[in-house]
Amino acid sequence: MDWKKKAPSDLQAKKTYKNQVYNWCPKHNMWTIHKAEDCKLPDHKNEANKGDEEITKNKWQLANALVAMQDEDDSTVELLLCQWLIRLISVMITRY
Repeated sequence: MDWKKKAPSDLQAKKTYKNQVYNWCPKHNMWTIHKAEDCKLPDHKNEANKGDEEITKNKWQLANALVAMQDEDDSTVELLLCQWLIRLISVMITRY
């Protein structure tokens, strides 16, 4: 889904895809179903100061993959699981 990586000119803009409203998230640098102010991921600049950059990069890749999975699934159970995994990864990123 290439459209999810194209930043809008208005960062407050919304998109609708398959009856789902998407918001631009600057922390994920992609369209997500959560609003930017509700994003649980820490800022990249703060995370980079905590240690090994390769581990940080891997955590961000995993978190972004989970968001992408969440946005593509229509199943409520899968959506809840992905939301839970995103919260778990968010906690891991902030603690380590």
